[in-house]
Amino acid sequence: MLRAILTASSLLLLACEVPDPPPSTGGTDGDTAACAGVMVVSSDYQSSSIAFVGWDGSVISPHVLSSGSTEAALSAPLSGDVVAPTVGTAGREVVLVDRYPASVLTWVSERTGAVARQLSVRTGFVANAQDFVAISANEGFVSRLEANPDPGREPFDAGSDVLVIDPSVPAIVGRIGFEAALAGDDVDLTPAPSRLAVAGDRLVVLLSVYSRDFRRTGDARLAVVDLGTHAIVATHRIEGLRGCSGLALSPDGARAAVACSGTFGGDERPSLDDAGVAVVDLASGAVQARVGGVTLGAPPAFSISFATDDALLVPTFGHSALEGEAAVGDELLWVPLGGAPPTSLLETTDPFALGEVRCDLACGACLVADAGRGVLHRLVPQGKGGGKGLALAGEVSIEDGIGLPPRYLGSL
Repeated sequence: MLRAILTASSLLLLACEVPDPPPSTGGTDGDTAACAGVMVVSSDYQSSSIAFVGWDGSVISPHVLSSGSTEAALSAPLSGDVVAPTVGTAGREVVLVDRYPASVLTWVSERTGAVARQLSVRTGFVANAQDFVAISANEGFVSRLEANPDPGREPFDAGSDVLVIDPSVPAIVGRIGFEAALAGDDVDLTPAPSRLAVAGDRLVVLLSVYSRDFRRTGDARLAVVDLGTHAIVATHRIEGLRGCSGLALSPDGARAAVACSGTFGGDERPSLDDAGVAVVDLASGAVQARVGGVTLGAPPAFSISFATDDALLVPTFGHSALEGEAAVGDELLWVPLGGAPPTSLLETTDPFALGEVRCDLACGACLVADAGRGVLHRLVPQGKGGGKGLALAGEVSIEDGIGLPPRYLGSL
């Protein structure tokens, strides 16, 4: 679905040529603190550049790595479809997920910014890797959105799955399939695993549920996997919400917030009837809060974050000018979970400008990527515990010598 939207709109904005990158400015060059900051992925969908930024708005390293880097360990150069994992990687490394068509994981030293190793998870087809999470130095998981139309030629090549990874090698050592998660649904729909998160001893997997041509969707699911046995112990269906691509855990890890853009019928304006956000109790599968697309006024984008225990930060999509209608920009919404109406915190002039949003309650700030303005917006809580919402507290500009717009964020 992301590829379809980019084809319709954002690809019109691609740069024709990217100059040779400047030298790397390294990594954090010090001990990682609890509030070290975020990794920023800037991209024009042809090339990517990586930077490290603090939660306080400081630019720690403006150019860690980019598509033009000539690293000795970079056997697969970064493409323009690189994202940061939803969950930060424990230890002194960050991981880059090169999605479509590369499906390559790249481990980078957080301290020095040097590439440590890479692993392809294509296994003979365009797997479209989506997300990665590490449990330990020897165990991690990578989700792959697409199913292999002709499996059985290589190990672990079925697709539409989560692969078990040994990051220390690195190597693929196992596979978790979700075929049973769609029991009773259209046989032409696939689970389409996307975002990953860890809640205690459970792996949480967002299943987006698409047909193989991405023209039809099904109700999204949250699959819960036991980390000890790799068995699926629960599958929670989120009825009536489709096109779900955003996932965030509550601060206590007991709930998951899901952002769903709805069903796209061939253009960039989805039906709001099956769009919205929901908060799901991971133990029972009960939907504890739900705000529909009509209430939001626009489809949620591909990211979501808990701003407080009882409020979400949600970017929404605008759209290009269609059939004589003027273009509509994106919005960043404060969405209370107690029934109060959403509040707009930020608007853009152009659609598809707002990227990923990340909040860290312990670090006292939220960051959102704005590709249109070429900055990160920093927001801080108002009132005790953020009870009065968030307020814009400045912009962060990454002067990396390349000038790609920031789109994705990942915790250091």
